[in-house]
Amino acid sequence: MDDTLYIKICLKLVEEKLGWKGHESWTDQDYRRLSDMISEKTEIQISHNTLKRLYGKFKYKDSYNPQTATKDALSIFLDFANWSDFIEKNRILEKPIQNKKVLVKLKFGRFFGYIGVAKKIPVKWLWVIGFSVMVITFLLFSRRPTFKYEFSTSQTEGVFPFTVSFNYDISKMGSDSVFLNLDYYHPVWGYQKLKLDPNRKNLNHCFQTPNYYKPYLIYRKNTIPTTPILIKSNGWVGYIHPDIPRIKGAQLFVYGIDNMFRDTIPDGRLYAPPSLVQSLGFDSKKTYYTDFFNFDDFGVDGDNFCYETRIKNSILDGGISNCFDSYISLVFENSTNDIRFVEKGCSRWSQLHFSEISKSGEFDDLNALTTDLGYWRIIRIKTKDKQVTVFLDGNLVFECSYKKPLGKLKGLRLYFKGSGESDYIKLYDQDNKLVYFDDFN
Repeated sequence: MDDTLYIKICLKLVEEKLGWKGHESWTDQDYRRLSDMISEKTEIQISHNTLKRLYGKFKYKDSYNPQTATKDALSIFLDFANWSDFIEKNRILEKPIQNKKVLVKLKFGRFFGYIGVAKKIPVKWLWVIGFSVMVITFLLFSRRPTFKYEFSTSQTEGVFPFTVSFNYDISKMGSDSVFLNLDYYHPVWGYQKLKLDPNRKNLNHCFQTPNYYKPYLIYRKNTIPTTPILIKSNGWVGYIHPDIPRIKGAQLFVYGIDNMFRDTIPDGRLYAPPSLVQSLGFDSKKTYYTDFFNFDDFGVDGDNFCYETRIKNSILDGGISNCFDSYISLVFENSTNDIRFVEKGCSRWSQLHFSEISKSGEFDDLNALTTDLGYWRIIRIKTKDKQVTVFLDGNLVFECSYKKPLGKLKGLRLYFKGSGESDYIKLYDQDNKLVYFDDFN
């Protein structure tokens, strides 16, 4: 049996369930959020890159038919038992017979009480029936229920730790559960998806980690965006991670205050030496990651700016020799943009995400993002009128146009496999005026 048609139907149903804008406008962050939502409900991991392949974000030589576990996860996310159950309850066409007639077995699933109808229908009527089914399906899925509720957020900016008050009134939304997803995983309390009490009007939540959060409400099968929240870091904050922990099957980093530090040594570099890693309780002889954040309202337009830094990830200073992964991440209002540089020979692990543009070394030629990271390398990222260019040591390594505006810059991130380092960061606005500079002295 060819699953291609059913995969398309399944993906469309997932898209309708989410209630977001069309998948054509989804960003890398949207795919990552969907990956987390599926993992949370099904305990089966589907990577955000797999979802991108399914939705055509990554070009594939033929129609992409994923493994059974992936199809099972998508089906369970849609409240079916598994992939077989999904097909059985959404089956439309079986097989043709002679004399230009076909045997049509219609199982209308949950919309028509799982009624099975079988009869011989002339081919010319198949087009009428098919079109009618499509129209009815579109009308059923495109209807958006109206919700009577009130929701507001006070003080949406503050330095961590910071308590945010959510004010709401969901008393008219019926007896169904309404959840507030706070867009992160807490190391002790787990995924922060909180059920709202209809008898209350206020919920206070303390954000302990700097980030640009995008909370959203979940009501029935609908997601409702709320006001984003900027939790500032008041300068650079560092975290140490062990080698990618797994939480309910999903690859998520857990940010907790116990593995947080600030680089207070005025040595002209942002750096966490192996001795510091050891003092925080991590085995510096095993794989670990150093992660540096700086979240603030930088006042820079993402579609017209320039970012420059110099980085190094040397084995002599504590870099992990397995490809020396080095990320640069820029967090804007509308998307998080990442570039991963790796050692020569490791281009399969290179990545680039910018607005709706997504490239992976697994499917694209990103050899230009490889270099000897044992020496200082200057990275320069520039945008102008939705055209992005990336330079490595003054050489152009990537350029493309994008469509979706980035919005204002909210966060800077440097992320290394092992103890990587940077010795300066510069930001220029659309007039090429220096608006931010840090040489870590």
